[in-house]
Amino acid sequence: MNGTWRNLYEESEKRTINFWQGMNNGIVDILYSNRNINAPMKYLVENIKKSIMRNEFNIFEGPIYDQNHVLKVKRNTSLDYSDIVHMDWLVDGVKGEIPDIKTLIPTDPFSYMKGLTGKA
Repeated sequence: MNGTWRNLYEESEKRTINFWQGMNNGIVDILYSNRNINAPMKYLVENIKKSIMRNEFNIFEGPIYDQNHVLKVKRNTSLDYSDIVHMDWLVDGVKGEIPDIKTLIPTDPFSYMKGLTGKA
Protein backbone atom coordinates (compact mmCIF):
# COMPACT_ATOMS: atom_id res chain seq x y z
CA MET A 1 0.00 0.00 0.00
CA ASN A 2 3.02 2.25 -0.40
CA GLY A 3 2.85 3.63 3.12
CA THR A 4 -0.77 4.74 2.76
CA TRP A 5 -1.93 2.96 5.90
CA ARG A 6 0.93 4.30 7.98
CA ASN A 7 0.37 7.88 6.80
CA LEU A 8 -3.38 7.77 7.45
CA TYR A 9 -2.76 6.17 10.82
CA GLU A 10 -0.25 8.83 11.82
CA GLU A 11 -2.40 11.70 10.54
CA SER A 12 -5.40 10.46 12.49
CA GLU A 13 -3.53 10.67 15.81
CA LYS A 14 -3.52 6.87 16.02
CA ARG A 15 -7.30 6.53 15.73
CA THR A 16 -9.16 4.21 13.43
CA ILE A 17 -10.54 5.92 10.35
CA ASN A 18 -13.93 4.87 8.99
CA PHE A 19 -14.16 4.92 5.21
CA TRP A 20 -17.65 5.11 3.71
CA GLN A 21 -17.25 3.65 0.25
CA GLY A 22 -19.50 1.67 -2.02
CA MET A 23 -20.14 0.52 -5.57
CA ASN A 24 -18.48 3.45 -7.29
CA ASN A 25 -15.20 2.53 -5.53
CA GLY A 26 -15.53 -1.20 -6.19
CA ILE A 27 -15.91 -1.96 -2.46
CA VAL A 28 -19.53 -3.16 -2.73
CA ASP A 29 -21.19 -4.97 -5.62
CA ILE A 30 -24.39 -6.81 -6.44
CA LEU A 31 -23.57 -10.41 -7.24
CA TYR A 32 -25.84 -12.82 -9.04
CA SER A 33 -25.56 -16.14 -10.82
CA ASN A 34 -25.49 -15.93 -14.63
CA ARG A 35 -26.92 -19.45 -14.69
CA ASN A 36 -29.93 -18.56 -12.55
CA ILE A 37 -30.92 -15.16 -13.93
CA ASN A 38 -32.55 -14.44 -17.27
CA ALA A 39 -31.34 -11.75 -19.66
CA PRO A 40 -34.03 -9.14 -18.87
CA MET A 41 -33.37 -9.45 -15.12
CA LYS A 42 -29.59 -9.19 -15.68
CA TYR A 43 -30.18 -6.04 -17.76
CA LEU A 44 -32.33 -4.57 -14.96
CA VAL A 45 -29.76 -5.37 -12.25
CA GLU A 46 -26.89 -3.91 -14.27
CA ASN A 47 -28.83 -0.71 -15.00
CA ILE A 48 -29.79 -0.29 -11.34
CA LYS A 49 -26.13 -0.75 -10.39
CA LYS A 50 -25.11 1.96 -12.86
CA SER A 51 -27.82 4.29 -11.52
CA ILE A 52 -26.61 3.76 -7.95
CA MET A 53 -22.99 4.40 -8.98
CA ARG A 54 -23.97 7.64 -10.73
CA ASN A 55 -25.96 8.74 -7.64
CA GLU A 56 -29.17 8.74 -9.70
CA PHE A 57 -30.85 6.12 -7.52
CA ASN A 58 -30.66 6.20 -3.72
CA ILE A 59 -31.46 2.78 -2.28
CA PHE A 60 -31.95 4.38 1.13
CA GLU A 61 -34.71 6.77 0.02
CA GLY A 62 -38.24 6.10 1.21
CA PRO A 63 -40.73 4.83 1.38
CA ILE A 64 -39.03 1.81 2.92
CA TYR A 65 -40.88 -0.77 4.99
CA ASP A 66 -39.48 -3.42 7.29
CA GLN A 67 -40.37 -7.12 7.31
CA ASN A 68 -43.41 -6.39 9.49
CA HIS A 69 -44.69 -3.83 6.94
CA VAL A 70 -43.87 -0.94 9.29
CA LEU A 71 -42.87 2.26 7.52
CA LYS A 72 -39.24 2.92 8.48
CA VAL A 73 -38.32 5.66 5.98
CA LYS A 74 -40.95 8.16 4.85
CA ARG A 75 -41.44 9.10 1.20
CA ASN A 76 -38.93 11.69 -0.07
CA THR A 77 -36.61 11.22 2.91
CA SER A 78 -33.42 9.17 3.10
CA LEU A 79 -31.50 7.35 5.76
CA ASP A 80 -28.32 9.15 6.75
CA TYR A 81 -25.01 7.49 7.57
CA SER A 82 -25.85 7.00 11.25
CA ASP A 83 -29.26 5.51 10.42
CA ILE A 84 -27.69 3.05 7.99
CA VAL A 85 -24.93 1.78 10.27
CA HIS A 86 -27.38 1.40 13.16
CA MET A 87 -30.09 -0.47 11.22
CA ASP A 88 -31.51 -3.25 13.38
CA TRP A 89 -34.23 -4.31 10.95
CA LEU A 90 -34.51 -5.99 7.56
CA VAL A 91 -36.30 -4.56 4.56
CA ASP A 92 -39.68 -5.93 3.48
CA GLY A 93 -39.12 -8.84 1.11
CA VAL A 94 -35.89 -9.99 2.74
CA LYS A 95 -36.25 -13.42 4.29
CA GLY A 96 -34.29 -14.09 7.44
CA GLU A 97 -33.58 -12.46 10.74
CA ILE A 98 -30.83 -10.49 12.37
CA PRO A 99 -29.04 -12.74 14.86
CA ASP A 100 -28.64 -11.76 18.48
CA ILE A 101 -25.20 -10.12 18.76
CA LYS A 102 -24.46 -12.21 21.86
CA THR A 103 -24.64 -15.40 19.79
CA LEU A 104 -22.26 -14.28 17.04
CA ILE A 105 -18.85 -15.88 16.87
CA PRO A 106 -16.11 -14.25 14.78
CA THR A 107 -15.06 -16.43 11.86
CA ASP A 108 -12.46 -14.24 10.20
CA PRO A 109 -8.79 -15.35 10.25
CA PHE A 110 -7.69 -12.44 12.44
CA SER A 111 -10.14 -13.41 15.20
CA TYR A 112 -8.74 -16.94 15.18
CA MET A 113 -5.18 -15.63 15.37
CA LYS A 114 -6.07 -13.37 18.29
CA GLY A 115 -7.89 -16.19 20.08
CA LEU A 116 -11.22 -14.35 20.05
CA THR A 117 -13.17 -17.42 18.99
CA GLY A 118 -11.99 -19.75 21.70
CA LYS A 119 -10.12 -21.70 19.03
CA ALA A 120 -6.45 -21.14 18.35
